[in-house]
Amino acid sequence: MNKNNFTELYQTLTTDRLLDIVDNPSDYQSLAVEAARHELDNRQLTAEQLETAKTIQADRQKAKADKQQQMKVIEDKIKSFGSLIADILNPIQNEASTTDKHIKLISLFLVGLFLYQLYREVGMLQFMFTDSSAEWDFSMVLYFLPLFVLSTSGTLMWLRKKHGWTLATLFFSYTAAGAVLLFLSALNRQLTGNTALDTIFPVVSPMIYVGTFLLFGGMTWVMTKQNIREVYNIDKRTMLITIGLGAVTVLLITM
Repeated sequence: MNKNNFTELYQTLTTDRLLDIVDNPSDYQSLAVEAARHELDNRQLTAEQLETAKTIQADRQKAKADKQQQMKVIEDKIKSFGSLIADILNPIQNEASTTDKHIKLISLFLVGLFLYQLYREVGMLQFMFTDSSAEWDFSMVLYFLPLFVLSTSGTLMWLRKKHGWTLATLFFSYTAAGAVLLFLSALNRQLTGNTALDTIFPVVSPMIYVGTFLLFGGMTWVMTKQNIREVYNIDKRTMLITIGLGAVTVLLITM
């Protein structure tokens, strides 16, 4: 771009933008800097106009610096979180460190499930909070209860609170028991022949529920390990009652 091209272009720029070019000559071609200075001279700005342009320039540069700082904070948090995950997954660790890492993994698993469920239920949540016809009855409270349980248990588990262990174990045992009932139901489920009904209520492979049972049954087993229970001061009686409540709740709901 020659000087004439710069001259034509810079006639369209605001004064504060021209000041950017003049104040940072190393970032631009010499012809561009010369053209910017020439355009500023041609505008014959008063001291007040020049001061106003400098204020706008300073505010914009501050906003840019603030945004860069925010991005750096986010980047540092991401790096810190990545380091935490890498540390948790490090196979070389002593027993105390292993217990701590298992707790962190369980907590992250719960929070991850919460975020996944929240993503799935965004539409329903928007409907419940914005539609005048939506009613918060007991059934809807039960419907959204897993979101509360997952977020609360994940947070309290991370903070080493006893209630975190209780809520997490209840959820794991409840889900594992529910998977057993759904598996038995799926074995007897057949297509109705009604396209609309079969689309709304598709037949699910029983193996899906087998996988669910293995995952959440395994998580329940991990929660019963002595090294985990000791952190949360959970005795065997409390452990058995909690697991039993999770399984019984499934039966009560399905009756």
